[in-house]
Amino acid sequence: MTLLASEPKSTSEPTSTSEPMQPDPAAIFSALARGDYDSQQMQRLFHGRGHTFPGLDFITVDWYPPALFICVFRPVEQSWLDALVEQVWDRQQTWVNAGQTEIRSTVGQTDDEEIAGQTESDGSQDQTKQDRQKSQVKALVLQRRQGADTVSVVVKGELPKPHVVKEKDRQIYVQLNQSQNVGVFPDMINGRDWVCAHSEQRNVLNLFSYTCLFSVAAMQGGASGVVNVDMNKSVTATGRKNHQLNELDMGRVKFFSHNIFNSWGKIKRHGAYDLIIVDPPSFQKGSFVLTKDYQRLIKRLPELALDNADVMLCLNSPEVDSSFLLALVVEHCPQLRFVQRLDNHSDFPEKNPQKSLKVLLFKFD
Repeated sequence: MTLLASEPKSTSEPTSTSEPMQPDPAAIFSALARGDYDSQQMQRLFHGRGHTFPGLDFITVDWYPPALFICVFRPVEQSWLDALVEQVWDRQQTWVNAGQTEIRSTVGQTDDEEIAGQTESDGSQDQTKQDRQKSQVKALVLQRRQGADTVSVVVKGELPKPHVVKEKDRQIYVQLNQSQNVGVFPDMINGRDWVCAHSEQRNVLNLFSYTCLFSVAAMQGGASGVVNVDMNKSVTATGRKNHQLNELDMGRVKFFSHNIFNSWGKIKRHGAYDLIIVDPPSFQKGSFVLTKDYQRLIKRLPELALDNADVMLCLNSPEVDSSFLLALVVEHCPQLRFVQRLDNHSDFPEKNPQKSLKVLLFKFD
């Protein structure tokens, strides 16, 4: 069977004939072993993109019950990837508690060899966990991102239709094999929690609303109303379904599939707003370029805001740090006072915090 991590070559061998080292997946297996599958909550199981796991910065693994979702962000050897997929699937079907057995980095080790390493007293407890997970993990999806091309394939099992997952008390529609974005950005969980906690009896504006999960959080937090704006009709339709799924009052929620800059009058008519959320993509063809258009939005925030309104400005590009937004606010909206940057969830460790999601909170004085 193919090894996922090869042994170092002898220094006496010519460099030209040495095979390249393959990434060691031990950290992935260990993370999967620690996953909280019993809660049935969506979660990031392994976050290689944070550069805290050497050699694995190109891969993430998410749990969207009942499916595992592996995302690969650069080309890797097909044999390595095939072996990883097979071993991840095998370990989910015959799980061994990572705290009670050593996680090795090759797929050459059999499950029988792992189980033999456990003490007899641990056996019944581990078997119970194996049985639970065997019934819980129904599918494995592999997404490969290569520039503008993204391919998502169900490589094991079968996805539920429709596929609904939970985040805290929020229910969310996801589609793991339809497009690059699955219907939720899991790293924004703390942002959604903050919105839920600060929306009671407030009129909320959600710009670049995607599938409107900030709106779901706001409504669950008691918002008097929410206006969602995103030019993509498909995602705003999913946003409407997310509200229906959570049994929210649709009469207090608006969904506009418009270019924000071409719809300023309509947005203003439904204001003014106590809370404004701006969570743009780095680039949206024909609509938004982060480094050029963010300042246009910031300049016009005073037209939309009530006195003492809160503003959440988000930045998801690893190439642009918080100072970019802070400088734009100082230059174009000086009456907006910086309050804090929200911490990201612990499932998303980052070696350099400025390369991770940046959620900045401001207040009009």
